[in-house]
Amino acid sequence: MNQTLIGLLIGGVAPAILYGIGNVLVKITEREGLGIGPLLLCVGVAVIGVGCIALLIFPDRGFTMKSVSYGLLFGVLWGIGTLCVAFALSAYGIPLAKLVPLYNTNTLVAVVIALVIFHEWRDIQTTRLLLGAGLIIIGSVLV
Repeated sequence: MNQTLIGLLIGGVAPAILYGIGNVLVKITEREGLGIGPLLLCVGVAVIGVGCIALLIFPDRGFTMKSVSYGLLFGVLWGIGTLCVAFALSAYGIPLAKLVPLYNTNTLVAVVIALVIFHEWRDIQTTRLLLGAGLIIIGSVLV
């Protein structure tokens, strides 16, 4: 198995499965009566635990205040996004099967930003990218 395939499995397929199961767990916690605030606190404690384990497994690359600020900003954005999902599930009773395809159009946001900031437009096949983006949009509209 080549490095690219291994990277896609670890960084793409595994997170897709884990995030998918995680989304179902958000719905279960809502049904079991856990509030949004306590849910986010539980998630935060779990993430801290995973981070501590990661510190033991992966070599330290060090950090700067700038890199830490980006990490914290990611956590804030992810936390607010999760808060929005949990709130939509609990306050509006939106079915998870309808909500997930819609918020997973975040892929398009990340792609556009990566194309601009990291100059990844140099390494992509435009036709395939536009076709894939179109399918994502069509899928979220259909659901």
